[in-house]
Amino acid sequence: MPKKKDEILQKEQENIAEDVQDKFTKEQLIKSKKYEDKRDILNVILEDKELYSISKVDEMIEVFLKEEVE
Repeated sequence: MPKKKDEILQKEQENIAEDVQDKFTKEQLIKSKKYEDKRDILNVILEDKELYSISKVDEMIEVFLKEEVE
């Protein structure tokens, strides 16, 4: 199979996997023990009326922490 097709299939599988994951509100995530040391970050990066999977939140935190301060 061509490399491009493999990449497309992998992306589709990742999208399906994310759709199946449980999703949580900003408030639920902020109150969770898992993120008790990152509550300030969550308040900044998450939107109030959106739903987030744990993997997406972890990814967002990682990106936030790697950003350069101006």
